Amino acid sequence: MKKITIAVFSVAIGATIFVPLQISKSHKKIVAKKGIEKVRLDQVNELKLKQADNLKYQPKLPQGGGVNYDLDVLAETAIVIDPETGNVLYEKNSKASLPPASIAKILTALVASENMDLNQRLKVSEKAAGMEPNKIVMQVGEEIRLEDLLYGLMMISANDAAEVIAENYPGGRQAFIDKLNGKIEELGLKDTHYMNPSGLDEDDFYASAFDVATITNYCIHKKPEVLKWAGTLSYTIPATEGINNAHSLYHISQLIDSYPYMIASKPGFTDNAGHTLIGVADRSGKKVIMVYFNSPDGMNDGRNLFEYGFAKLGA
Repeated sequence: MKKITIAVFSVAIGATIFVPLQISKSHKKIVAKKGIEKVRLDQVNELKLKQADNLKYQPKLPQGGGVNYDLDVLAETAIVIDPETGNVLYEKNSKASLPPASIAKILTALVASENMDLNQRLKVSEKAAGMEPNKIVMQVGEEIRLEDLLYGLMMISANDAAEVIAENYPGGRQAFIDKLNGKIEELGLKDTHYMNPSGLDEDDFYASAFDVATITNYCIHKKPEVLKWAGTLSYTIPATEGINNAHSLYHISQLIDSYPYMIASKPGFTDNAGHTLIGVADRSGKKVIMVYFNSPDGMNDGRNLFEYGFAKLGA
């Protein structure tokens, strides 16, 4: 009887110990799941708050549409806005999604400057050094300060600079592209999606003039350094001792040289995109943002869009 009693008592003790452990693990799973759900909810709420705050940077299109602007431009899509009010001064198919070419680099510059140290030295990989066509001409293994790369990115549209930035972002190139698309979502943009940091033609890479104008307007108000890099006419990247000589950069935009009121310019061109352009100009203290996609006559379109915008502002 004693043996039987002890055996039963041992089983009973085993049961009383074992069952609470099962409940405890299950409880932990429930708590963990709730924790994950709370984090996700917090992230969604944070995104909604950012989107609501960033609405002020989006152009204010006329309600109902159908506005007859007395200006004809050859560009497939275009928009001109007043960055002070967000009012649209001119618009043509501005929400159509098209290949952006190198004007896409404005978001690359913005995201890099918001999330990385401008004085950080970034290492050049073999892949980045081989990027074409526009390039700083860096050597494999060379380390260049981020801000110097951003001058190259915005002044000469350097694709090698775009790749170096993306590859050195925490988590690597794909993490940087994800961050670009995350910023697009934060800004509440619906007609833009990135596939690379440079703007080179790629499937599922598109943007709209409306969205690019929003990004530019955001930069004016929140990250004016981006416009500084896009408005510098000449700049020298210091030599990397024992590896490479100094790099002399000269802005490639023809319009910034010929239009006296232009303070920042980011041109782009690919076979699929045609000629694209972001321009910011200032006359008598009044600024306008101008964006066009796929223009067969970019110089005239750019000038005409600027002049039209200033006329609307009385400047």
